Amino acid sequence: MKTLTQIIFLFFILLSNYHPLLSQSMSVTSGVGITHYFDLIKDDHLRSEYGLGNTYFVKVDFNEGESTGLLNNLALKFEKQSADINYSSQNIFCGLGLPSDLIYTFEHINKYTLSVITYPLSIRMGNNLKIKSGLSFSKTFKLKATNIGEQRTFTDEIPFESQIENRDYNAHATIEFQFGHMLLGNGLSLIPTYNAFVSLTPELKGSYNTQSMRHSLGLTVLWGLKKK
Repeated sequence: MKTLTQIIFLFFILLSNYHPLLSQSMSVTSGVGITHYFDLIKDDHLRSEYGLGNTYFVKVDFNEGESTGLLNNLALKFEKQSADINYSSQNIFCGLGLPSDLIYTFEHINKYTLSVITYPLSIRMGNNLKIKSGLSFSKTFKLKATNIGEQRTFTDEIPFESQIENRDYNAHATIEFQFGHMLLGNGLSLIPTYNAFVSLTPELKGSYNTQSMRHSLGLTVLWGLKKK
């Protein structure tokens, strides 16, 4: 939790040094979606299978109007993502010289992350569509794994030992679509959004090449926009 606190502290130090962010607009987005793990690079000695999972997130954006720049549109996001992961070895031979398929692990994981996002590219197309694109840097502060591959029961005397190791830091490319807006009064607007994240680094430690793609739909409450 010490590192998590440091990330939050650094984020707000950035905001205080670039105070125009605080004088423009702020929004909160909450959404749900799908997590899909995949292998960008295949390993000849490792077979991987992934089940679709869920993602839930809350994101706070600080925007400097319609301007673009590395620090003009920042966001802080808390996210929980889940998925089923099955890793097994290939080309492993038993004593008789026969091919064997040794299951490494079959687990359900829940991953909790905190991300700092920057949107250097922001384009408005007409009155009903805005596209934002950028980079996300995340810290995983908890990874919980549950065995789903074996039927035996694990106890305190025989605990389940996950073979999936957490990778502390990740980088992702992201794009967001905002579709129109509904004025609520008092400077508030409601905006439907679509978000996508694709990992640029492996999600897990070890020899696994597991990366993720996440799609989500959400609702954004925006306030504090200056009048044009």
